Amino acid sequence: MNLTPEINALYAIFEKYPLKYIEGGNSRSEEMLANQLLQSKELRSLSVDDLSFFVGHSITTFGGIDDWKHFCPRIIENLVIAQDDFHEKAVVLNRLRLGNWEQWPHDERNALDSFFKSNWIHQNLQLPNDDGEIIDSWLVAYSKIYDSLDWYLKKWVELEQIASQINLAIWVNRNAQRILEKNKMKDLFWDKEIGKSVIDFIKSEVVRKRIKKLSNVDTKYSECVYTACVYVDALQG
Repeated sequence: MNLTPEINALYAIFEKYPLKYIEGGNSRSEEMLANQLLQSKELRSLSVDDLSFFVGHSITTFGGIDDWKHFCPRIIENLVIAQDDFHEKAVVLNRLRLGNWEQWPHDERNALDSFFKSNWIHQNLQLPNDDGEIIDSWLVAYSKIYDSLDWYLKKWVELEQIASQINLAIWVNRNAQRILEKNKMKDLFWDKEIGKSVIDFIKSEVVRKRIKKLSNVDTKYSECVYTACVYVDALQG
């Protein structure tokens, strides 16, 4: 799945917010260096390192909401490009919550929501090469900006592609042991209430059936799928 249309839409929606010299409550030298980095390249060329200081301090001590909106498309794009090399996704998207994004103009909220939903499908269509951390980190991040993850979880089990099902199995394996021991998700960044709803989802019959169905497919992930089958049975026991 190609995210280019959604990314381009973000740039188009937020282009009305100009680049400005940013002042904040940090040291003068840090402020000057950060501004130099932010103004050194075109927006679409700014790297993770170029944006690191801004992302870590924006809205709270360095720059306001309009500044964040200017850099928002590249920050979001870098989350997808860099994956684990950027700030924790939950930390980044929490800046949206701090900026009261749910009160932003409709076209801005709609562009972000459309990107996040398309990105969720995109991430699930990639065969995993980790222990489910990338998928988990996106869900945790979304829990910072949405009151419910129902759309994302429902869409997950609706996707028929085998990559999506394997991602589900690996994600179950990542979290199941901690759920069995402490009834908590593995990642400590989970919102408490949303975390409970996600645990209910993992324990649900719809997830168990989806994992069991995958057990009949011969893939290089067969051992992982077998483990997930054991876990979903234990979670319902």
